[in-house]
Amino acid sequence: MVIRNPSLNWEKLQDVFYRTRELCNLKWPIQQEIRYAISSTIIAIEQQKSLQAFDYQGKLVADLDKFAFQTVLKFEFDDNEKLVVVTPNSIITVNQFSPLETNIYSLNEEIQDNIWDYQNGMLIMQQSQDIYEFKGNSINLMQKNDGQYTLLTKEHWNCNGKKAVLLDIN
Repeated sequence: MVIRNPSLNWEKLQDVFYRTRELCNLKWPIQQEIRYAISSTIIAIEQQKSLQAFDYQGKLVADLDKFAFQTVLKFEFDDNEKLVVVTPNSIITVNQFSPLETNIYSLNEEIQDNIWDYQNGMLIMQQSQDIYEFKGNSINLMQKNDGQYTLLTKEHWNCNGKKAVLLDIN
């Protein structure tokens, strides 16, 4: 017995039928390079003066003033779908957008360095290139460099949240 698709818009995957349909039409800002982060429910887009968060129907959920964060190095969503905003001296998590609820995790005063880059919960310091891990509520040293490696650009390392791969100049 052959089961046919009930409609041209439906596709069969094993015993279940699916169809794709457009939920909304998001209009991205007109810029050459745009920084954004995507979760399963929210899209965060960097504007000139703010970070804007939209739901998937295109409704503005939050408009966060970038100057309140100092310099935004990077932003992304973590595994719990919290927005993580990285600045040179701290990591800010946005726990909810309405009402706005944030937590700020500053670098320990003993760390005489700034954050250079951040990926999936790991960060590299600018001068020492030591690797730290951000676990929910603290920033902990994972690997002290001590001259073992030198990363030239931010593209010379990658992290999946569990392992970091470094592309040393040697």
